[in-house]
Amino acid sequence: MKLVPSYEVMERNTTKHNSCVEMPTSSGSVAQVLKPLQPGSQRTCVLTFVATALGSGVLALPYAFSKVGLVLGVVLLTFAACLSCLSLIILMMASRYTEASSYSALLTLATGSGSAGLLFDAVAAVYGYAIVVALLIFEGDFIPDILLATSVPIANPGRNLCILVVTLAVWPLVLPAKVSALRYIAAFSPFAILFMATSVVCKAPEMFRENATSEISDFAWNPQMTWTSVLEMSSIGIFSMMSHSNAVPVAHMLDRPSMARIVKVSMYANISCWLLYLAIGIGGYLSFQTGTQGDFLLNYPLDSAAMLCCRVMLSLVCYLGIPLNIASAVQGMKNLWVAAVTGGREQKAKESPLTHGLLASVLLSAACWGALQLTNVASIISLVGGSLTTLQMFWLPAFIYWRLVYPTQPVFFRRLVLASFLLGGTVGFLSLLATAF
Repeated sequence: MKLVPSYEVMERNTTKHNSCVEMPTSSGSVAQVLKPLQPGSQRTCVLTFVATALGSGVLALPYAFSKVGLVLGVVLLTFAACLSCLSLIILMMASRYTEASSYSALLTLATGSGSAGLLFDAVAAVYGYAIVVALLIFEGDFIPDILLATSVPIANPGRNLCILVVTLAVWPLVLPAKVSALRYIAAFSPFAILFMATSVVCKAPEMFRENATSEISDFAWNPQMTWTSVLEMSSIGIFSMMSHSNAVPVAHMLDRPSMARIVKVSMYANISCWLLYLAIGIGGYLSFQTGTQGDFLLNYPLDSAAMLCCRVMLSLVCYLGIPLNIASAVQGMKNLWVAAVTGGREQKAKESPLTHGLLASVLLSAACWGALQLTNVASIISLVGGSLTTLQMFWLPAFIYWRLVYPTQPVFFRRLVLASFLLGGTVGFLSLLATAF
C-alpha cells in the first residue's frame, strides 16, 4: 500500500510545477481567446469544468430563489460558488503535488488504506442513480409539452408513458461499457444552457408584467422564508456547482500546472457557471415569483417558440446524460461487487461487457421505477446536493487537505480552508435533514 508521500516529494513537485514560466503572448487578449483550443490549455480545462457542472440542477434554481428571495438567493449561490472554487483548487493541487491519478487514489493516499477507494465507488454508484432518476423526471416533464406545442397528432401520452418510452429508447445506449463517443455530443450541454439563459433573460420583463403582483423591490425577501427553505436553496446551489469528479483528470491534463494556473482555471470555471446561474435563477424567479415550479420551464406557455427550443435542446441533453451517468455508476457497482466477492483482495473490476450490460439494465430499470414514483425533482436535487454532492465537494476534500497538504500551508490559510469546508459540509448535511424530515 502506497503511503502518504513524504514532504520532500511534495516540495519537489511543488517546486517543479511552480517554476514553470508562463510563455508571453504577443497578441492581444481577444486574439488569445479566439485561438484554437489546445488539449492542456487553460481554456480547455475551464470548458471541461463548465460542461461538467452545467446540467439538470439549473432547472431548479428559479424555484430555489422563490423560496428565499433575490438577496439571499444571490448570497447563497455566491457562497456555493466560492466554496466550490476553493474545493476544486485543493483537489487539483493535492493530485498534482502527490502524483495521485484519481479521486479514489487521493483518498487511498489520505487514509493509507486501499479500501477507501471503495467509498468513492459507492458514492459514484448512488450519485449516478439519483442523477438518472432526475433526468428521467425531466424527460417526463419536457416531452408531453413538446408534443403539445408542436401540434403532433398524438394524444397526450402523459409523463409516465413518456418516461417508459425514454427508458426503452435509451436502453441500447447504456449497454456498451465505452461511451466516449457520446461525450463529444454531450458537450452540447453548455450551449443549450446558454441559449436557455438568454431566452429566460429576454422574456423576463414580459413575463414579469404578466404575473407580477407588486414591484421588483418587493421580491428581495420572501416573507414566508424559513430555515428549511434557506437550507434547500443552499443544497440546490451546491448541487449546481458540482464538477469535482473531473478535478483530478483536469489537473493532470493542464499544461504547466502551477498554483497560479490552477487557481485561474478554477476561478474562471466557477465564475462562468455563477453568471449563467444568476441569469437563470433571477430571470426565472422574477418571471413567475412564488408560483415558480421545481422545473421552472413548466411555467412557460406552450406557444413560446424560444421555450419550445429550450425544451427540445434540454430533452436531448437529458437523454444523452443518462448513459453517461449510468456508465460511471456501473463502474462503481462493479468495483464494489468484485471487492465483496474477493473479500477485498481485488478492488478493480475487469472489463466484462456482459456484466456491464446486466448491471446497467438493472440500474436503468430501478431509475425508471424511481422516476415514475417521484415528481418533485427539486426535492431530489436538494437531497443529492445535501448528501452526496456535499460529501464530494467538502467533506472528502477537507480530509484530503488535512492529511496530505495541511502542514505545508501557511497557518492562517490552512485554518481558513478547513473552516470553510466544515461550514459548507455542515450546511449541506443540515439541508439534507431539513429536506428529508
